[in-house]
Amino acid sequence: MRDINLKGLVTPLNPNYILDMETSKTTLIEAPASLVFKILFDVDLATTWVPNLTYYEVISKTEHVVGSTYRSRFDFNGLKYEQVSEIKEYVKNQRVEWLATSKFCDGKVDYFLTEISDSRTEFKQISQCQYKGLTKFWIWLAKSKTKKASEDYMREAHENLKTLVEVEYTSGIA
Repeated sequence: MRDINLKGLVTPLNPNYILDMETSKTTLIEAPASLVFKILFDVDLATTWVPNLTYYEVISKTEHVVGSTYRSRFDFNGLKYEQVSEIKEYVKNQRVEWLATSKFCDGKVDYFLTEISDSRTEFKQISQCQYKGLTKFWIWLAKSKTKKASEDYMREAHENLKTLVEVEYTSGIA
């Protein structure tokens, strides 16, 4: 596998950034924010709740989390690709910002957790993507289908995460 240097990754703060797609979703989870956050960062559980994720590993971990890097592999009906992510912002139990790069796109994912009560958390995700090369052209041709697929994908991930967290919380495992 090749190493990818994320230092040059285009971010929404760059005035040259052209956003191809943004998808967001908010889900109420009947569990404390600390448990939701713990499961979000459990490397062993990632393939359980993230659809089509076949492999997930920590490449490097920093003392303060920001700058930590991860490798993910996905399989979408035979279309396999690898993505490398770096944590750019981290506030435990509240917020994480990831920048990611793959051969198809560069992106940014933000997770926001708001503890509504001791046993209820609002989980919000905003994903942004800038496609590369021919992928940009194909996505442009199928924009409405791609947007719906992205929304369906995020909805499935949120449902999986919600179920996983709530089962763990109500069973008293956490």
